[in-house]
Amino acid sequence: MSRDGSATMIESINRPGTAAGATLSDFVTVDTFTNPLEAHIAKGLLESEGVSAILDSEHHVWAAWPYSQTLGGVRLLVPAPHADQARAVLARLRSGEF
Repeated sequence: MSRDGSATMIESINRPGTAAGATLSDFVTVDTFTNPLEAHIAKGLLESEGVSAILDSEHHVWAAWPYSQTLGGVRLLVPAPHADQARAVLARLRSGEF
């Protein structure tokens, strides 16, 4: 929880494989997207394969689309122990398997 008692984005994740109280440093970026819709599709695919995922900077990109590249796009983050599995699923996506 934050100092004012409200839950942070990371702490609000309650999925199998994600520890309660996880912080952003417990997650790694497995891909970035300039289009938030594509980021949501990839996130949904990971979750359907059992990998918890969150999006970072999504709202910044929606609010300032022309600055998407400058902001680094929408980052797809997963818990560090699941990074290899997530990258494998995303590789299957890119190869056209899904």
